[in-house]
Amino acid sequence: MKRDIAAGVCKRLLSFLDQYNIPYLFSGGSLLGIIREGDLIVDDTDIDLCTYVPYIPIIYSMKKQLLENELIITREIKGDKLLKSIKKGKNGKVYDVMAEKAKVRYLWRLSFNGTNENEGIDDDRDTLRWIDIYGMHWFPLLKQVEWRGIQVNLPIDPETVLTLVYHEWKTPVHRKNFVRPLSAEPIHFCTTLYCSTYGIENRNSQYLYLNNKEIENFTTIKDFCKHFSFMKELVKDSL
Repeated sequence: MKRDIAAGVCKRLLSFLDQYNIPYLFSGGSLLGIIREGDLIVDDTDIDLCTYVPYIPIIYSMKKQLLENELIITREIKGDKLLKSIKKGKNGKVYDVMAEKAKVRYLWRLSFNGTNENEGIDDDRDTLRWIDIYGMHWFPLLKQVEWRGIQVNLPIDPETVLTLVYHEWKTPVHRKNFVRPLSAEPIHFCTTLYCSTYGIENRNSQYLYLNNKEIENFTTIKDFCKHFSFMKELVKDSL
């Protein structure tokens, strides 16, 4: 089954992140599925994860180690580029609309092939194709739950997060009928939720908020470490 294939790839990725002490959490539709249904949503097209944004270039620099774990960074014709995702909507760039005063123009993202060739050939590969890791400019406190036999990380008080993001989330809506609100865009969770009551009460103080403009031209973890004095100590166990 396609969900099982993608889940298998995801579990390898989570094991890799744990091995290199890279913080992560489930977010978006994947968080919704785990809380509401106990598993990934059947008709979803990707798995959503988040990490603290400086870890994105760290992961990207580990392509050799990732490949040894049968993990492939890719996204359609864009290849394995370090992506800064820009999304447009009816009112212009969604990230500008959501970020308000911050005027965030992009969001750091890595995408992994969620249906590796050796995972099986009898599946519908038009769904659950990607595992996306977004870079958060802050990071919340976490809780662990069991998912498919392993312990995984979720934001603390995930029900409140889902209400902030999706509003009405407890009743399933078929993908064809689902209209995603702006609050469900990754930019909301990765940046502006920091200023919400939830973000204020559940921030992990170890991960300072990083202004999007300050890191706009960064491409490596060395850039972060040069600019932020706390960064080198924070990421040392992952390098």
